[in-house]
Amino acid sequence: MWFASFSLFAVVQLCLADTKDYLEIPEYVKQCNASNPKLVDCIKESLVHLKPYLAKGIPEIELPSVEPFLMDELSLSLSTGPKGYKITLKDLKIYGATEFNVRKIRLGEGEKPFEARLRIPKLHIDARYTSSGVLFILPALGGGTFNADFHDVYADVSGIAEKRISNQTGQDETYLTIRDLNVELNVKNVQMAVKKVFNNNRILSKIFFLNCSSNLSIINN
Repeated sequence: MWFASFSLFAVVQLCLADTKDYLEIPEYVKQCNASNPKLVDCIKESLVHLKPYLAKGIPEIELPSVEPFLMDELSLSLSTGPKGYKITLKDLKIYGATEFNVRKIRLGEGEKPFEARLRIPKLHIDARYTSSGVLFILPALGGGTFNADFHDVYADVSGIAEKRISNQTGQDETYLTIRDLNVELNVKNVQMAVKKVFNNNRILSKIFFLNCSSNLSIINN
């Protein structure tokens, strides 16, 4: 989601060959040459260059705006077992994904992984939620509105960098692509608010509150 820039980075392909005059490069691509002694810095600049295009979308490659980034559904399992407590978020709207800063990039060679770290100062999420399962010994069915602010979000991105040859321009060109992309998220601080918790069951609401972060607030209507 908020790592849409790296998904695009894997698709767009950064050219490692000399730039040819006849090759028309889209305005959203800042091309990097393999012979550049500051190649990593160039790739960082390429990702930063993408930010405004990600925010408004890129119709020519059918990439919609990621402000907000839309997700149909996200499921979370908070306990194990056949009656484990689960939360399902639907119709998610995520704001702030394009405000990332590129903290680190390491280009792997061969089977050594490509690694990068992004920092997003703040993500805001609006969604509908439903919950099911057992919370401690009590059935915990509910649903309502979910809002959250994620502060200081770090995305650790890894994948395998490999070279690929293409002659779409009529001449062999070598490109760098990223495959097997993996993203791990770490959040320093979370503030959440949920409304209509467990159909306003005060006991379940209190248990839920005590077992979540101190920044979680539950609002009963």
